Amino acid sequence: MMLLSTILIAALAAPAPPAPPAPPVPDAHTLKLEDGLTVDIAGKAMQLIGSPISVQAWVKTTRPVGHVLEVGAENRSMGSPQSGYALYIDKGGKPRFGVNNSPVSFKYEQWDNAIVKTKINDDKWHHLTGVFAGDGKTRIAIYLDGKRVPEDMLSRVGAAQPALTSYTTTTPPVRIGAPVGGAPNKFNSYGGELDELRVWNIALTDDQVAANYNKTAANDTPGLAARWSFDPGDGRLNDPVGGHTGQAHKGQKMPEPKHAFDYSKYPGGLTGYTGYDPDWIAHWTLKPASRRSVASRNEAATFAPMFKDAPTAANLTATHHVRITNTAGGKLIPGVDPPRPGPVPDDDRTTEHVLISDSTDGGGSWSASRVLLGYSKSKASLLKLADGRLLCTYHNMHLPFSIVAILSSDGGKTWDHEHPIFLARAWGPDGGWSMSKQLDDGTIETTYVIQAYRGEGKDCVAEAVRWQPPAKDGGEIAGVLNDKPLVMETHNRGKYPAGLYGYAGINRQRVAYMTMVKAQRTTMGHRGLYKGAIVKLHDGTLMATPSFRQKVKVYRSTDNGDTWQFVDFPGFSGKEMGAAVLRDGSVLNLHGAVVYRSHDDGVTWDYFSVDHPGGFTLVRNVVENPDGSLLMIGGKGTYYNRSAPLSKAWRMVSRDGGATWPVIEEIPSWKDQEAMFDEAAMIRLPNGNLLAASRVTDSHQHAGRLPACGYPSPNGSEDADHMMLIESEDEGYTWSEPRDFLDYARPHAELLLLKDGRILSCYANYSLPLGVFAVISEDGSKTWSHDTPIQIGISPRVYTGWPMSVQIDDGTIVTMYAASPYLGKSDFTSAETVRWKLPPRRN
Repeated sequence: MMLLSTILIAALAAPAPPAPPAPPVPDAHTLKLEDGLTVDIAGKAMQLIGSPISVQAWVKTTRPVGHVLEVGAENRSMGSPQSGYALYIDKGGKPRFGVNNSPVSFKYEQWDNAIVKTKINDDKWHHLTGVFAGDGKTRIAIYLDGKRVPEDMLSRVGAAQPALTSYTTTTPPVRIGAPVGGAPNKFNSYGGELDELRVWNIALTDDQVAANYNKTAANDTPGLAARWSFDPGDGRLNDPVGGHTGQAHKGQKMPEPKHAFDYSKYPGGLTGYTGYDPDWIAHWTLKPASRRSVASRNEAATFAPMFKDAPTAANLTATHHVRITNTAGGKLIPGVDPPRPGPVPDDDRTTEHVLISDSTDGGGSWSASRVLLGYSKSKASLLKLADGRLLCTYHNMHLPFSIVAILSSDGGKTWDHEHPIFLARAWGPDGGWSMSKQLDDGTIETTYVIQAYRGEGKDCVAEAVRWQPPAKDGGEIAGVLNDKPLVMETHNRGKYPAGLYGYAGINRQRVAYMTMVKAQRTTMGHRGLYKGAIVKLHDGTLMATPSFRQKVKVYRSTDNGDTWQFVDFPGFSGKEMGAAVLRDGSVLNLHGAVVYRSHDDGVTWDYFSVDHPGGFTLVRNVVENPDGSLLMIGGKGTYYNRSAPLSKAWRMVSRDGGATWPVIEEIPSWKDQEAMFDEAAMIRLPNGNLLAASRVTDSHQHAGRLPACGYPSPNGSEDADHMMLIESEDEGYTWSEPRDFLDYARPHAELLLLKDGRILSCYANYSLPLGVFAVISEDGSKTWSHDTPIQIGISPRVYTGWPMSVQIDDGTIVTMYAASPYLGKSDFTSAETVRWKLPPRRN
């Protein structure tokens, strides 16, 4: 008995065998998310109202950005409801956890968000935990591989928040692998593997995270609200804790829109009343003229000559008369289809044009009428000049809306349509009724009515301009000095942000003598494409990357831009991009501190992030140095805030083709709140110096003048935007004082060094006529052809520009830019290219 008792007591005293350890994670059973695959989760139980929230997951990825878990609308567009929470990889592979308390509209102070400064998109397993206390005083905490990330390794947005009280309704309400903006693609949705994803309705402590991060959690663990182990038997996408089921969805590329180009449906749009011929560019010569007001907006409606719709005639000799007739529709131009075939609205003026006929018997009989002006050119009048030439002035009712003059030296048989004179610029097709008189000194006084303002009812004014006709022998045009002031009425231009305020940036005491030159203009892809970049590959192929709804698309041309073929829709973010082709053939696409690189001419792309301490504004290009390194200059400042800190600038160098930028050095910048090197274009000059063009808005008076709206100009107006030039002699470490370059309302300047040593700069013209212009320097940027600009493209509104150009092997230029040919609010933009010939050197 003693032995038995001893044995029994010993057995009772022995400890119980240890429970089997929890299986380690991650294990062999994971959720693989590739090519934009996402998982939609049904049910709302994970919308944890009134409680703390903790989210945990094992992650393995090489992607730069993408949600691990999104509940509600934590990360939706600015200005929209954003109530929810999310754990995700943000901006180059940095973990982020955020909670938004914004059931109505987004405000930064309505969320609590923390970003880890360490990248984890290294194709290795990492464990992430985000903890939200929801007590209104404790900031979000993030744990990486079981350890709390110290405060100095976090970037924060917002402030501590109380527990969520509501969620923004979304479909689905919960998603694994959710994209960050737009349709799922490999640049905005999670790619890689996930394991042991958990959601808790408690705020996990340091000890709890350390204890549970590397092992599975029992389904009955207190505080656990949802769990996915992705193991066999669980249905892989089922949650045994909260009962949430999941359904996987393959990411789809954004479909190619089916919108066809049909400008004829939009009178007043790109083609106005549709007479615009896109196969021309215009070389301008600006000369002084004297313009003055004749009648105000209230009076201009009655300023219409008695000949409004009647024929007008001019005698050449006692017996020879020439007559023009302004057609009001119904009579079409033989052999030329009207832009809008079929019945048109009563107020449509598509088919208006001008006919001309002769009489050699003093007006007793007239020849058959022949076409003088094309469609949408009307309200013409004739004047016989002292030297025997005929002058015809007319109203251009398509873009560029204007009062135009042309001349005939043979009694009206032929007219010099290739050298029109642009007498006045307008916002729209209203107005016209020009009349001219030759003064004793040979100058011409032309009166007209024109649409000078936008949207204030009677927005036309009557004006007179005195100008010098070109000499009959083609000599130099002297111009007319201003002898009478031009007094414009008080106008509330502040009502039109980005509508460009009447005549902003225009010296109206000038007229433009134009030479029309044939060019090859092509509309790329479909409507809705917008600002992008163009480069010439080593084999001569052109590659363009316009944006569509702020996502990049890739097109290529093998015929110098005459036609474009769609290549791919990689879907990475971009708008107003820069670009470069390196000597090794790789292509860089730049968007702020993000670099996309392709080694196969745009078929596939790699993503890199410039690890910059404070971020910087957009850049147009990088300079590749002789040793193969890349140089980029960026700046950062504050718009419209004179009490903000002074701006800063940085010199950045990459030695591996843009993948990393280990050299980021702050360099001296100008003493101003606004950034220098904003949207900066930079080239290396033949003498080795660097030349940069920077956009400025509210910090400098161009040529000592205030902009049309004065300072400070309304935020978003672009009325005061202009370009300045700076130069560096020491590889960008120091820069010259900025100097004037382009006038007000002329941003987006690029710089291109031409084969013959000249410098080309194309820019957006946000004064009339809206569109894209170019100027050239023949002396290394000291002087520019501002008095002889080249009109490359036109647009009915200011959502245009961002031109970029390449010079092809035959010396011609292909310029890509954005235009706004459509009315309405949906996909009203287009991407266009124009191939054009440079003017000869002047010096």
